[in-house]
Amino acid sequence: MNAPGNESMENTDLRPRMVRVEHDLTDHHRRITDMEKWRQQTEISDARTDEKFKGMEKRLDKIDTGVSRLAWIFVGGFVTAFIAFIVAGGLKV
Repeated sequence: MNAPGNESMENTDLRPRMVRVEHDLTDHHRRITDMEKWRQQTEISDARTDEKFKGMEKRLDKIDTGVSRLAWIFVGGFVTAFIAFIVAGGLKV
């Protein structure tokens, strides 16, 4: 058993430790809350970036389609010009 004088000694030793634990708990809670806010902001930012890339991908697909059509028009024009040249007698020897 503890002597009567030792019980008061243990109580005085526990109070500062409990206060420190409470402060640490409060600090940890604040840090966890800050990290959750940061994670949410990061997720929102990532979602915005993903949507921007989707929009850019659609625009690039349109550009690619337009360039492909122009290429086929030029190739078709050269083939037509070459056939017209042959029909007009351009390959006579």
